Amino acid sequence: SFWSYLHRRQSHRLIELLVTAFVMILALLSKEMAITLPATFVAYELLLNAARRQPGSSMDLGLVRWLKVSIAPTLVFWLVLAVYFVVRRWALGTFVGGYDDSLFFISNWQAFLPGWLHGLQMLVIPLNRDFLSMHSMITRSWEVSIALIGGIVLIKAATSRTTFQLALFYTMWFMLCLAPVYKRFNIADDLQGSRLAFMATVPLCMFLSLAFVRNREAKLAVPNRLLQSFQAVLAVAVLALATYLLMLNNQAWREAGHESNAIRAALHNVYSTIKGDPQVLFLGLPDNRHGAYICRNALDGMLQKPQFVKDIKHSIMLDRYEPTFPFGFLKKSIVNSRNELLAFRWERSALRFIPLNLFRI
Repeated sequence: SFWSYLHRRQSHRLIELLVTAFVMILALLSKEMAITLPATFVAYELLLNAARRQPGSSMDLGLVRWLKVSIAPTLVFWLVLAVYFVVRRWALGTFVGGYDDSLFFISNWQAFLPGWLHGLQMLVIPLNRDFLSMHSMITRSWEVSIALIGGIVLIKAATSRTTFQLALFYTMWFMLCLAPVYKRFNIADDLQGSRLAFMATVPLCMFLSLAFVRNREAKLAVPNRLLQSFQAVLAVAVLALATYLLMLNNQAWREAGHESNAIRAALHNVYSTIKGDPQVLFLGLPDNRHGAYICRNALDGMLQKPQFVKDIKHSIMLDRYEPTFPFGFLKKSIVNSRNELLAFRWERSALRFIPLNLFRI
């Protein structure tokens, strides 16, 4: 949608405006985080487009004129957003989404602020600590590389107006990407929760890339050839580190995928010996593997077509993450109906289900 908006601002064609609005609607239907798009458009106009297209600088335009020129091209998209909120209120009953219906209420500020700081740290240094210590040489190398890149960007921004405007826009875009998830933003040491920042990685990467973009406006004390050589070495080092860390982080998903496939195969084996669709309890199914989800809220999908040969409706996963059927609530009914229930426990070491004797409860 943003890419389409940039084309629209260059061509000023009506069809481009309609395409951008249509793609924005698709974005809103795909992920609610797209509500930040109109604000991102305004940030682009304020910092990169509006003033540049006017005769004179933004200061020559005056503040009021500058704001009008920046906001006017985005009005259509604010209207689309308003319609979206009306539809959301009609369909879901609330204007605000997430885990509650409040917009600014924070129940525990002492946990909120440290969680945010830790999340930002894990966003910039995205290492699964189940595999790599924060004090390892690889981690320290990544930290030094990111610090060098950030330093180069700041120096360039201080000596080049264009780089400064780009850096400021990417920073605003980064903040806007995190705004919709501000109440839930907390990335764990094993990278659980990192999905909340997936959009923010786009402006973050673009901000870091400014360290490697040639800008003739920037007047640096370092000789140009020496700077280019340093940038080349730094770029190769960062790409090599990023490749290694990505492979390392993906080990969690590789292991989770293998166990998930084993669970699906074991479910087929279990139901090949069961007639019909009796009530079956599954215990010990893993929630995640080094932060990569396996069975959280997934059993229903594993036992439905096309993942399964038939639709199974009477299965319950009992564990600490199941909010609907806590074991304490079911304990009495399980005892009373033990002759009608089947129960299996997942044995991770053997990658199979072990039948349980409910008469021993």
